[in-house]
Formats: sequence, C-alpha cells, structure tokens
Amino acid sequence: MEKEKFERLVIRSLEGDLSLQEQQELETYVEASKAAKDHYESYKSLFLIFEAPGEVAPSAKLDEAFYAALEAEVEEQKPKVYSLSAHWKRYLTIAASFLIFVLGFRTGHMFDDSKDEFQNKIERLSSEVKETKTHLILALLKASSASDRIEAIDMVAQVGEKEEVVPALLHAAIKDQNPNVRQNAVYALGAFARQEEVQQVLATALEQETDLAVQYALIEVLAHWKVKSALPRMRELMLNKDHPSIIHRKAAEGINKII
Repeated sequence: MEKEKFERLVIRSLEGDLSLQEQQELETYVEASKAAKDHYESYKSLFLIFEAPGEVAPSAKLDEAFYAALEAEVEEQKPKVYSLSAHWKRYLTIAASFLIFVLGFRTGHMFDDSKDEFQNKIERLSSEVKETKTHLILALLKASSASDRIEAIDMVAQVGEKEEVVPALLHAAIKDQNPNVRQNAVYALGAFARQEEVQQVLATALEQETDLAVQYALIEVLAHWKVKSALPRMRELMLNKDHPSIIHRKAAEGINKII
C-alpha cells in the first residue's frame, strides 16, 4: 500500500469515516506489517489527545449532591454545566490531520523512518498541536459567548500547564460576568495554584465573590493548596448566618484542611 493512501486511511479510520471494506483493508495491511502497525499506533496515540473530555475540575465541580443542596437552600442558584462541543473537537482533529500531512511531506520519508525517528516526529507534532490548542484557548476566552469561554477553560487540561493561559484564566476567574465561567476558571487554576501569585489572586477573589457556587469552588481549591491567607474569609463565611449551610460546612472543611 502506498504511503499516502495508508495515511489517508488511518486518519479517516480514527475519525470513524471508513467504509467496512476500507476498514478491513486497513486492518489487514496493519496486521501484515510491523512498521505499519507501529505507525498506526503512533497516529492513534496522537488522536487520543483530542478525545479526552477535557474536565479540569475536581469531582465536586459536578457533584450532584452539591447542586441539589444548593438548589434546595437557594432556589435562584442553579449552576449550569457545559461540555466540550463536537464542533471544536472536529476543528482540532482537522488541525491534527493537517499537521500530520505537513510533517510527513516536509520530511519525505515518514513511512520509511525507523520507529524511534517516527516517534520523535510524532512528539514534535504533538507539541505543535498543543500550541495550536493554546492559541485557540486564548482566543475563545475572549469570545462573547459564555459557553465558548467555558469550552476554552475545559480544554486547558489537554495542553498541560501552559504558563501562557494563567493570566487569561485569572482574568476569567475574577472579571468574567458569568458565574459559570468564573467557577470553571477557578477549578482550572487549581492546576497552577502552587504558584504564589495564583494563590494570592484566588484568596482575594474569595473575599470579593458573592456567587455561592464560585465561593464553593474557591474554598475547595484554596483549601487543597492550604492557602492560609484565605482563612479569615473562610471563617467569615462559616459564621455568616446569611449564607446557606452548605457554604458554612465547606468553609469549615476548608479551615480544617489548612490549619
């Protein structure tokens, strides 16, 4: 099988776009050739990057018990949960396909490379794809749609701890007008909260935040990283009778983790 045909079939297979006959042809070829099988597995590993759900928050973010209790105590507070849309997954898959072909044609010997050489190219390609995702995240964080901004935050986990996204996430956690965006940004910043600057900003955000779901998220992240500067505000929330009991309990839990 020619190299170009093999690469086209692999990419279409990973996208679920092959006919039964084409899929059988590809599988037969891969099973008969160790080099083809190695290449197929490398492609598959790369494409798995795009299939990750992109959840960046601790399990409490989607804790139905929390939302149920919050709804029972404060009817008007009912956070929405958004998932990464197929639209942007498709965009990134197309980007990956394009980069694979560019890298292959640029070298002219992709299919003939040794396994180590090919793996090095895949690693470089993976890095390029993460850079593409990073640019997409930064662009989407400026979108007018709150759901687009949340999708951008969800993708942060897929690019690793990229320092370029921290300022944008901090801005979203403090300044965004939508509480769902702020909540998601707080959880995403949990991956960066070992940084003193991030801890300080989140502690300040807790002092100013009035949305209950965002307060809950801030307490959870700050308590996880044992940020002592957040203790005064947590004590205030724990003792404030105007807040629902779930916030009292979460603040008390956070204090116990920190001290």
